[in-house]
Amino acid sequence: MIERLHRWWEGKYVPPENPPNSALFILQGHYDRHWTARWTQSAWDYFKEHHRWIVGLLFGAIVAIVVKAR
Repeated sequence: MIERLHRWWEGKYVPPENPPNSALFILQGHYDRHWTARWTQSAWDYFKEHHRWIVGLLFGAIVAIVVKAR
């Protein structure tokens, strides 16, 4: 299961397309990810960048709901 999750997260490696008779040689390929993996990685990167105010906002909202319920 962990291997499937890893393959989904990383995607399929696509090697570079080098013309056979060209003097230019490209070394780097890229990973072709599933659209859900791209969205999840974007959301994770956003959370890592802004976790301070997201966690604070969620904590404040939970506290406000608990206080309101009493």
